Amino acid sequence: MPRQGWMYLSVHYMCFYSYIFGRKTAIKIRWADVTELAKSNSLLFPDSIKIVTRDGEHYFTMFLKKNETFALMQQLANIAMKELIDDKSGTFNIDKDLLTKLSKNVQ
Repeated sequence: MPRQGWMYLSVHYMCFYSYIFGRKTAIKIRWADVTELAKSNSLLFPDSIKIVTRDGEHYFTMFLKKNETFALMQQLANIAMKELIDDKSGTFNIDKDLLTKLSKNVQ
């Protein structure tokens, strides 16, 4: 069900918060967890931005400036990916949250 709310973009997270009619919705997504970021246009979610993670898909619609928001989201996701790779040593940083996450490929 679509909810009206506020989207907050930071260097490490994309957050969404909505509180309507006593119902609270809060979504917090790390940019490093994003596997797909795309503009989407379907009957159910017209003119939206789709964010896919290992945990699921999220659609966000009704932006005042969708193209600018999408470009900023792409930049932030790219920054997060670059931070995962340590340019000086050429190694990956350890993701401590990775051990607690389940993979959909393993049963």
